Amino acid sequence: MLPLMQALCIVALIRLGLSTLGYNRLRRIVPVARGAAPPEILKAVSWAVRRSARLVPGASCLSQALAAQFLLARRGFNSIIKVGVREEGGKILAHAWLISEGRVVIGGSGTDLTAYTPIAHLTPP
Repeated sequence: MLPLMQALCIVALIRLGLSTLGYNRLRRIVPVARGAAPPEILKAVSWAVRRSARLVPGASCLSQALAAQFLLARRGFNSIIKVGVREEGGKILAHAWLISEGRVVIGGSGTDLTAYTPIAHLTPP
């Protein structure tokens, strides 16, 4: 099982990195991975990142998706971050979620995400 403290450190570092370095520079730390993650690993990463994000101020959906992608990639498992937009009350809202092996790892369920139009698929460099 994924140690919660490890996930907490990664979420906090990703949050800090996004605000200081930006996504393009920060994503270079995510290793390239090729393997398929078993469902129990996806569940453990999702749980640990969601729990950790509660303790990290400003841990956005992108911070959580990137942290989960990093944790999976370190174990050799591939994933992709999807970014989508939707309109609500005259405002454009954006959201990021992580997919691995056709499953949403973090960022909502399939029904929650149908309201978003995907505009980007982000993979490690």
